[in-house]
Amino acid sequence: MPLISTDSKSMVYYAKSAIVLIIMFGFQYLPAVDPITPQGMHVLGIFIGLLVAWSTVGIIWPCFAAFIGLCTTGLTNVSGLLASCFGSDIYVMLLCFFAFMTLVSESKVTNVIINRMLGLKILRQKPWLFSFVLIIAAFVGSFLVGGFVALFIVWEIIYNLAHKMEAKPYDPYPTVMIIGTTIAAILGAVVFPFRATGAVLATTYTAMSGVTIDAGKFFAFAVPLEIVVFAVYTLICRFVFRIDVSSLKKCLDETLIDKESIQMNSYQKLMIFILLAVILMLTLPNFMPSDWHITIFLNSIGMSGKIMLAIILLCILRHNEKSIMDFGAAAKKGASYETLIMCALIMPIASMLTSDATGVKTFVAGLLGPFLTGFGSTMFIIMLLLMCLLLTQVMNNGVICIILMSVLTSMTETLGISATPIAIMLMIFSQLAFCTPVATPMAGIMFANTDWVKARDLYRYTIMASPIIWLIAIPFGILWGGIVL
Repeated sequence: MPLISTDSKSMVYYAKSAIVLIIMFGFQYLPAVDPITPQGMHVLGIFIGLLVAWSTVGIIWPCFAAFIGLCTTGLTNVSGLLASCFGSDIYVMLLCFFAFMTLVSESKVTNVIINRMLGLKILRQKPWLFSFVLIIAAFVGSFLVGGFVALFIVWEIIYNLAHKMEAKPYDPYPTVMIIGTTIAAILGAVVFPFRATGAVLATTYTAMSGVTIDAGKFFAFAVPLEIVVFAVYTLICRFVFRIDVSSLKKCLDETLIDKESIQMNSYQKLMIFILLAVILMLTLPNFMPSDWHITIFLNSIGMSGKIMLAIILLCILRHNEKSIMDFGAAAKKGASYETLIMCALIMPIASMLTSDATGVKTFVAGLLGPFLTGFGSTMFIIMLLLMCLLLTQVMNNGVICIILMSVLTSMTETLGISATPIAIMLMIFSQLAFCTPVATPMAGIMFANTDWVKARDLYRYTIMASPIIWLIAIPFGILWGGIVL
């Protein structure tokens, strides 16, 4: 076997990699389009190369190539770029949060939470309420431990339930529930602006606007909006798709969850207590008087400091003659290096793209101005969100959101509106993509679940449901955002 592969797949990969590098380092030699400066063309080429690379060849090495390219733009130096990449509160918080969530995941407390939700007596004889709670269970599990794990847990419950109600693979109820739980798992990743894609997008917006996304306000906006999406989808299944749940109603006469599966041990109780404490620390300062000492303290330590408080406690507390948390081991196991590297790099490159020295922001405003200035602020927001919802079904979600956020930041002064609430809506709506296998990784898993669902059924249900969800979610998001953001 040769050291360097030369098979057809490898040659295609080499060709794609070459195209990425040519865009990154060759775009600067194209004639600059006024008002973009030569430095702007250089940064723009690096940015375009990254967008292409993230969708075709990978994350890590293109980010390193972009780092080298940014050092040669004349807009920064190595020391300044390193400080911009790795010196932010968001980056440190991400590293700490990955380690903390490793312990939450290993404690299996999420399994207990999901099973307790499903064992509620209020769900007996109420199949659609049960279905809604099952979707919420996937949402909670995704938020706590990650979408894929939550999906596999909840899908196993759906499979067992289908057998119990004598439903077969490809039957309507298992199909719509697999879709609903997938939507929930997708949105569970954007409950806070420091989980995976949400972290990248929040970091990008901060670099573009200079405004840090407040995690508490993001949470207060995201959760009700996402619950509305789940409720609307459940109603669509009941009244539009008219799914027969008579056999499920009979099954709900019995206990579906074993009593042992809802009991928490002392370790799980500790983890759920600390997890709730972190959520409260991130959320409550937004609603407490600003002159309280506790409010001042929590605001002064930032998001990363609040996660560190939980880690400090877990490192101090001991069990079986050792600390409950080994931070090094937890960080090594839980860190998503692709997310960390993307977040580190996107800060400086997004900042450069929107700086006056590059002229890119002025160019974007001039290009879209004639089209969008005819709209009022409300119609501009609606058009922006619709573009986001449509494009993310077939293109990279994060990439589309970043592009539209650049449009947003360039137009808000003209329209006289605040960019931050709209940016938060874009971050959430960019993840509401599930109509095609390429919409999101979890949508890809859903389409790949050929043992239980057929692609034609998934297309039929998702394409019918999406416009109705959008019709409700967009006005609700605008109204709710005006209240809490």
